Amino acid sequence: MQTSNPVVALTGAALLHADAPVVRHADFPSHVVFLKRSFMKVRRLLSALWWFGFVFGSFGCVSSHSLTEESLDTTDPLAESQDELDLTDDPRKATIIKADLVRLLVDSGFPRESVPKMVCTAKFESNFRLMATNLNRNGTRDSGIFQINDVWLNTCKLSREELMKPEANARCAFTVYKKQGLNAWVAYKKKRSYCQKYKLEPSLTALLPTNSQKPSI
Repeated sequence: MQTSNPVVALTGAALLHADAPVVRHADFPSHVVFLKRSFMKVRRLLSALWWFGFVFGSFGCVSSHSLTEESLDTTDPLAESQDELDLTDDPRKATIIKADLVRLLVDSGFPRESVPKMVCTAKFESNFRLMATNLNRNGTRDSGIFQINDVWLNTCKLSREELMKPEANARCAFTVYKKQGLNAWVAYKKKRSYCQKYKLEPSLTALLPTNSQKPSI
């Protein structure tokens, strides 16, 4: 009985493997190689986009939760509002500058101490939009800068269309203020602590009357 030499067997096996063809990209059809490379590029791109969204999405969540009312600079919490009249092609998006709004409030009769709070209220009610409207569930509509409800039309002797004029809207707002105070506005009640701390810029404070009565809040 002939015994096999393990070294020879191992060497022979190695030779067999050495003779085996090596699979390279060149052995595949060109379209297969192209698809494989394209797939790898797409996978790397998707992976990069996922990480990009994860990192910046997390940052955005942290930022939005960290900007509480208490952390905002109360010297000008409405600094993001327009500094000039927004003359867009769509008149429904036109806004009023804060200086003109302060003058309207003063001319309408609002006492000095209430003017900053009303500016703040207008921000959250209409974002200073002259023709802002809101349809309520009960069928009534809120109109203009201070979102005057239809129930005040007879009292103010105005129509919905007239409420879109800032002068008329401010006068009607003063009527509402005299009867119900600032709590007549839902936005003020929701943002009370925010609006009570709001201060006008020095240039706007100069527009306020020197003598005023205390508002009934």
